[in-house]
Amino acid sequence: MKRLLEILERAFRHGVAYPVLRKIFRNKMSCEPLDLGKVEKILIFRFDRIGDMIVTSPVFRALKTRNPKIHIGVIASSINKELVVNNPYVDEVYVLKKNWRALISQLLQIRRQKYDVLLNFIFNRTTSPGILANLVAPKGYKVGQGPDRYAFYFNRLLALPRFERHMAETLMLFIEQVFGIKVSDEERGLEVQVPQAARDQVDRFLNAQALRRRSHMDEKLYPYVLLNLSVKDRKRQFSEDQIAALVTYLSEREGVKIVLLIAPGDDDMEHTVAMVPELRGIPAYRGMGDRPLMQLASLVEGAMCVITMDTSLVHFASAMQTPVLAFYTEQVLVKEWSPYRVPHGILLTPAKKSISGIPIESVIRKTDEFITATFPGGLPAIPRSS
Repeated sequence: MKRLLEILERAFRHGVAYPVLRKIFRNKMSCEPLDLGKVEKILIFRFDRIGDMIVTSPVFRALKTRNPKIHIGVIASSINKELVVNNPYVDEVYVLKKNWRALISQLLQIRRQKYDVLLNFIFNRTTSPGILANLVAPKGYKVGQGPDRYAFYFNRLLALPRFERHMAETLMLFIEQVFGIKVSDEERGLEVQVPQAARDQVDRFLNAQALRRRSHMDEKLYPYVLLNLSVKDRKRQFSEDQIAALVTYLSEREGVKIVLLIAPGDDDMEHTVAMVPELRGIPAYRGMGDRPLMQLASLVEGAMCVITMDTSLVHFASAMQTPVLAFYTEQVLVKEWSPYRVPHGILLTPAKKSISGIPIESVIRKTDEFITATFPGGLPAIPRSS
């Protein structure tokens, strides 16, 4: 039945919806590079996930530094908007309303801004962003990426080589082709602008646990390894036995402490902490206040290294230049979403296996290899007693 519904939905989309939309959206195709110096306003679609926004950070910087007068607007999602509200290269952030009446009013407001150029970075969805692009910037130059059947939504449709490079590099290739510019190697690094208030909040937590940031040299405080076990997808979760073995291994390494990262409302992880004896007494950081992502970035920034099964932490680590060990399931596109320009290790699960299916000895061996390679001189010594 499900298969039949999928066939009917596809037939309706290609036989009815697309032909009608082609008649409505009459976008003139053009492949000539745009002169960025003459562009006044750019609107970027990035209403997806946390990591997607982080890997887009070099784009904002590259555009703004080449034309400081340009106005950059971003349509973000409720979960990633926090990452751009402090970005000095972004002038306006929108989060689409859920109420239909409020949404229509908001779309009209965006439309009145008369954006010259619209860039759709939602690569895995084209229909809804394509329709939205024509609603908010009917006369703007709209650029997307994907198969030719979606070309009518845009003025230019790029055919970018996907899955062969990191997503940050793909996005740079996108703007290089659109604007005929060349982005230098030095401009490609990821970044998250952390406000001092978020750092202060994290520092209070660290001080209470006698911990220090890796950039601080107080020999009476411990450096820490950030261990993230909060993952929504069950296939990407460690088993309790894996967690116990990993924590035991890390705890036995001289001079390092562990901080557990627990997402707010992660009842499964709270249960695991209660059930695994090895986790008792290990400090856990739970996001607090109205800027949890900024606190998370600050916590990652201070860690000696990060161990995670969640790709958003991989991107935070890349942005904060913190070494990271990542465990991936086979469904994750490792090349596009791997650590970027930072010391790292990756362990990929065997075909059709969940992370909990990785043998414990493989987890420990990979962790040991990563730490030995990243810290060839050893981790910092135990703090001196006062």
